[in-house]
Amino acid sequence: MAAEDRVPTRGVLRRPGLRAVDIVVALALIGLLYGLLRLAPSLGAPFLPGTAPAAVSTDPGELPFYAVRSLLRMFTALVASVLFTFVYASAAARLRRAEKVLLPVLDIL
Repeated sequence: MAAEDRVPTRGVLRRPGLRAVDIVVALALIGLLYGLLRLAPSLGAPFLPGTAPAAVSTDPGELPFYAVRSLLRMFTALVASVLFTFVYASAAARLRRAEKVLLPVLDIL
């Protein structure tokens, strides 16, 4: 194979332009950040069983607040899951004795 055959063509190294999908993703990220910033002051409030509200408001203005709180819980669970995965997999891959215990436990769970 000649050296000329392995050289990338001129169009391969060119960056693609801004597309509509990029704008939609950027707007979604901005919306998510706005929601998290709006939610941040209420995250410090203590949650005690006696102070929980008796009913959930169905006011349409509160629905984005509830959605962002649910999204925050989902991302928290995702981060915890990924961290557990890396720690568990590293232990199972590096330690022979741990592998004999961790893999069957993981299969059962």
